[in-house]
Amino acid sequence: MTEIKIYLFGAPHIEIQGRFMDLRLRKALALLAYLVVTRKTHTRDTLAAMFWPEADQRTGRADLRRTVYNLKKMVGEKTLEVNTESIGIHPEADLWTDVDAFEENAGMLKDDPHTEGERLSRLSEAAQLYCGDFMAGFNLADCIEFDEWQFFQREHWQRMAMQTLDELIAAHEAEGRFPDAISAARRRLSFDRLHEPTHRRLMQLYVQTGENAAAMRQYGMCKRMLKVELNAQPQVQTVDLYNAIRAERHAGRSTIAAVTPKTRYAKSGDTYIAYQRLGSGPVDILFVSGFVSHIEYLWKEPGLASFFQRLAGFCRLILFDRRGVGLSDRTGDPPHVESTLEDIHAVMKAAGSKRPILFGVSEGGPAILQYAHRYPQYCRGLILYGTMAKGTRSENYPYALTREQYDTWLARLASEWGGPVGMDYFAPSRRHDPLLRQWWAALLRLSSSPGNVRLVLEALRDIDVRSLLPAITVPSLILHRKDDSAIRVKAGRYMASRIPGSEYVELDGQDHWWWVGDVDPIIAQIKRFSQKTSGH
Repeated sequence: MTEIKIYLFGAPHIEIQGRFMDLRLRKALALLAYLVVTRKTHTRDTLAAMFWPEADQRTGRADLRRTVYNLKKMVGEKTLEVNTESIGIHPEADLWTDVDAFEENAGMLKDDPHTEGERLSRLSEAAQLYCGDFMAGFNLADCIEFDEWQFFQREHWQRMAMQTLDELIAAHEAEGRFPDAISAARRRLSFDRLHEPTHRRLMQLYVQTGENAAAMRQYGMCKRMLKVELNAQPQVQTVDLYNAIRAERHAGRSTIAAVTPKTRYAKSGDTYIAYQRLGSGPVDILFVSGFVSHIEYLWKEPGLASFFQRLAGFCRLILFDRRGVGLSDRTGDPPHVESTLEDIHAVMKAAGSKRPILFGVSEGGPAILQYAHRYPQYCRGLILYGTMAKGTRSENYPYALTREQYDTWLARLASEWGGPVGMDYFAPSRRHDPLLRQWWAALLRLSSSPGNVRLVLEALRDIDVRSLLPAITVPSLILHRKDDSAIRVKAGRYMASRIPGSEYVELDGQDHWWWVGDVDPIIAQIKRFSQKTSGH
């Protein structure tokens, strides 16, 4: 254990071998602080002039000698390096200071490469160390030069701490850790409560977590503080943000763009798979999409962004683009079972997820069933929404399109690719919504191309996982809307009847897209299931 710890953020104090030391000699404390922060050797005359400016040289040096003597008695002979002409901190002193630790954690990030986890850890540690202004409440009234030095130190460390908190907020946002970002933003305001950019940031973070009322209260608080302390009004940007939030609240749906989590890449063999993670809950949920996805453009649809953010409120959510679509490598080959399982495994490993719940929607369902059958030890549970066990109809599976119908649908999809094709059955309740139609058309163009999507969908057409269903051993939740226009509800019932011990919940609605229509029951079921399987 470090023998001596010196705390200079907030009220200055010293601990020696874990015991708080009452250093009553203020100039001794000021001298020690000056020496440890400057990390330089200073002449006796310089120090005497700084701390005893009104004394002559002889008297000042005598006062310095007595102060150094008392200081050495407290912190030990080996802490200070003293000779007849100069005084400094011994280079081998067993000494820890909060300012050094803060600078190491905050400053090294600018020069050294770090993983996101290391970066967050260092930023959090630095922010925790800064508990108040440099030597808060301490001054030497008769030492103008020291007071000036202390003032500039206070300004320097405060500026550095605010930059660190800004970076910490941004890092939490990038990870989708919105509650942690909110805590960091509140802490930022505790040091500078008139800082409007942080007020705006807090308002936006509240919106990201669905707390629009809290965002509006934050605006009211900002407005009152500015009026009382500066007799000023909020900046135009702050007022505009408030008006947008208020309009969104009246409209009943999100209009403010979501913060897009950072996109990373996992290597699966020679193929790079794009993925994101957000949230910091006690259980991981790995989301497996249908035939198209683009993990960055998904966030442009407010309803879908809100759905993912709500999930991230109680779990750590992992999103990825399958190989061949979105931001992942376009291989030119049709996807097959082995590569899909390898990609899921690679994303889990890269995201540090040892045993997630797999959440598959639509064509993502067969993939997670195959994974759970092959690797049950790595799968905490399955959530299957609006999905099926077989791609096309057969004599003993009448719950899907015939092969001819499927090929006709595929031909239409390819010919109309880039337009809002398929919304009649994907989202019938909003098929005429111009913004949703525009977003869907753009998502198709960004996710894939007509030729590439044909390869993907031809592979899905031929999939059949019925034989695996009785062998699924992990907890399973099956969700299906009664009037699903894309995949018949009987496909969900079939699956539930053959997976041992599975839970089946039939929901009202006709929309195939899980984030359209009444979303609350879906979120509630996922939350309940995740808490049940994780023991939280």
